[in-house]
Amino acid sequence: MIVRPIGAGVAGYYFRGQKPGVWVGRGSQALALDGYVSQAHLSAILQGRHPADGRSLVDRRSARRRAGWDLTFAAPKSASLLSATVPQRADSIVTAHRIAVADVVGHLERHHLAAARSFAPGGRLPVEGALAVAFEHRINSAAEPHVHSHVLLANLGQVAGGAWVPLSGSDWWPSRNALAALYQLSLRHHLTGAGWDLDWRMRPNGLADVADVPRAAVRATSTQSRAAASLGRYEGRAAAIPQPWQARAEAAGYSPDAAAQSAGRARTREVGRGVGLDGSHLAAAVESRLAAERSVFRLADVLVALAACWPAGAPAREAQAWAERFCDRCVSVRSPSRGPRWTTDLAARADLRLLAVADRSVGRAHLDPVMTDRMRNLVSTGRPIEVLESHAGCSNLLAHAAILDEWRAEWRETGLTVAIRTKTSEAAARWNALAALEPRRAGERTDILIVDQADRWTTPELIATLTGARDTGTRTILVEGGTLPRLTQARSAGLVALGDELGRVDPGPPPDWSVDPGSQALQTSGRVAARKLLDSWARERPSAEPPVLVGLGVDEVAGLNRAARNQLVGEGLLTGPAVTARGREFRAGDLVVVLRSLGSDLRRGTVGSVLEVDPRRGAVTVAWRSRRKPQELDRTGLTHVGYGYAATPSLATTVDAPLLLLGDPVAVPYLQARVMQHAQAAPSPVRDDLARPRRPSPHLGL
Repeated sequence: MIVRPIGAGVAGYYFRGQKPGVWVGRGSQALALDGYVSQAHLSAILQGRHPADGRSLVDRRSARRRAGWDLTFAAPKSASLLSATVPQRADSIVTAHRIAVADVVGHLERHHLAAARSFAPGGRLPVEGALAVAFEHRINSAAEPHVHSHVLLANLGQVAGGAWVPLSGSDWWPSRNALAALYQLSLRHHLTGAGWDLDWRMRPNGLADVADVPRAAVRATSTQSRAAASLGRYEGRAAAIPQPWQARAEAAGYSPDAAAQSAGRARTREVGRGVGLDGSHLAAAVESRLAAERSVFRLADVLVALAACWPAGAPAREAQAWAERFCDRCVSVRSPSRGPRWTTDLAARADLRLLAVADRSVGRAHLDPVMTDRMRNLVSTGRPIEVLESHAGCSNLLAHAAILDEWRAEWRETGLTVAIRTKTSEAAARWNALAALEPRRAGERTDILIVDQADRWTTPELIATLTGARDTGTRTILVEGGTLPRLTQARSAGLVALGDELGRVDPGPPPDWSVDPGSQALQTSGRVAARKLLDSWARERPSAEPPVLVGLGVDEVAGLNRAARNQLVGEGLLTGPAVTARGREFRAGDLVVVLRSLGSDLRRGTVGSVLEVDPRRGAVTVAWRSRRKPQELDRTGLTHVGYGYAATPSLATTVDAPLLLLGDPVAVPYLQARVMQHAQAAPSPVRDDLARPRRPSPHLGL
């Protein structure tokens, strides 16, 4: 399941040459909305208005109110191929998909919809029903088989008494993976009930593929998903060219005859209670999977594990009841966030083993005495294991990079080798850009091993890492957070206990980007690293084509924009009257970037400069690089643009300007061909088919 927020103006998109959707959810029934949906009624609902008379359904309408969400439920590609190659039984697969979607929408209504209200118990007011529309499709933009439904969930819910209120996304958003697992369980259950006798290849996230459909055939008929991965969702869809897929599937080993054999193994089975769902072997399998994934789990995690362990499938109600019974037999633990959490004896034993490995590491006598003395001089405790601290929900990457960069210089002076282990190549490139740390290669021995995102490592993974480090005399530094914000609750409770037992190294507070960059109060922790990045940007800024910073995450990008703009204001380069829109102040000389399309020639990522400002009319004049004539924008138009000094990697793929890369080059699929020679880090190699920009610019490239 893919979840995307939607605005009030998207209704027309779902009616472009598509079959009309249908109203779903008890909230739709409360407004007498049934059957096929009209574009006018959908537009009214997304705007928070009654479809009949246009009156507002909510008492207070915020200017920044979210219209709703698009929940996309997709059958496995293998099942879609099966429906397209066995047309005489295709309707049974689509019907099973439709029932599964309705099953999950009903589960969402029963368990996850609420409104945030301070006067209600627990601060949450239950919502009686969802107000949603389901658009069902059998193909994608490239005309390839793809059975899926777009469920547009409006940001409206009816509470007791009949009042309509906005939904609290925090009540259902954390359970989106469980909703996807429930859809997969229900789909497999109803396919079996429709007479399909299918074997499934299971995945760890609860998804499964039809075993009779070759993987090569799935890849050969998934050009749309590959285009979306390389070009972005919107450009990938725009570039899609419908073309016959049957020849590609047959060349990959999936012929109509093979599909007919799968369809021929039919059996009639009553759609009812899942057979064997109460077996002890299933509970043991779910417990083992949970222990391998995390020490402490939520009910949603149990549902995902159930979907991964039970190929036969089950209705949503029965799966929910089974998961609740499973949790009742587990040990309840304290949760740092809202919602109950549990653990099992199997997970607790693994955490104790992790602590035992750490204790034996501290007491190992075979460590080189000279190396141990050097470590003592360089780090506060001198122990073979250190934990670098981060606050829950925060990433203090620049502070971590600054302290590790300082330690790394001293380590190398004393002849010690240093390497870092990361989950992704993007994270490795990020560390290399900020602290010149190289990733650890397979079979390579190192004296100092840094583990990025340690809070996202499972207990078995940490046991294997610390055991190997202990046996080779390697010092281990576990970084909480790092290149991603630290989890509210680490996947390994043993890591938390280890940090409590050994103590944590506090790198200091993260940079405060909201104040004057020259303030002496900011010359601490990660401010040094941040200053280096901004100074590099400032050196290149006077060029004819000023660079755009690339940062990770909304907070970092917003901070870089503020810091860069504060620097310009401090140098007197931004003066004169200003116009404010959505909290952003625009003056003559400001660099801006389009965040939402302003027209066919002003797409997302277009860069421009503010020429004039008229505060009396609340308008600014912008010179765009893709237009010869300047354009005047009022405050409404300014809501579509933001500061152009910094951008996220996803936006950087479309920015039509030189980029100053702040690490993480491979996060942008084809950024290699779009980065100027003054990039902070050399991009890692990417596939040739993803490395070609669609609109090359003469001033871009290495």
